[in-house]
Amino acid sequence: MRMRRRRTCLAAGAFVLGAAACDKTPQGASPSRLPEWIAIASTGEGGQVQYLPRSIVRAVAAGTTDVTIRITYPNFETWTIDLPPYVEHKTFPAELVTLRFECAERRFAIVRRDALADDGSVKETISPPMPARDRFAPIVPGGIASAAEPAACHT
Repeated sequence: MRMRRRRTCLAAGAFVLGAAACDKTPQGASPSRLPEWIAIASTGEGGQVQYLPRSIVRAVAAGTTDVTIRITYPNFETWTIDLPPYVEHKTFPAELVTLRFECAERRFAIVRRDALADDGSVKETISPPMPARDRFAPIVPGGIASAAEPAACHT
């Protein structure tokens, strides 16, 4: 299966990445008092990238941290799924992406991607996600992972 994404370009250059350790937790914050979605970047089309603080899960033994982000698209996003002999185009206004970080190595992998319907319910889950499970890629400046890294690794 091949997937191509169109029109997704992040303008996340305003983030300065610190050198804090992955296992820090917000001071004085309890899970019940954490805010809902927090904006961390904008898409090139005027959409927004947000993360959910209570979604952060650290696996200390594995050295990984998972975080769920929500990306909204003002003009909808299209996933093209090419399964010969068929090509299918799926359009949606937002998606949830669960990213797994190896904070010390500054690498990430996509664990799950869900396209959301207008009402916020999951419309479609893409499996296997890109890049493949347990295949970590370097964090590239300006990408979604670079926008989410401070939340996952420095809080």
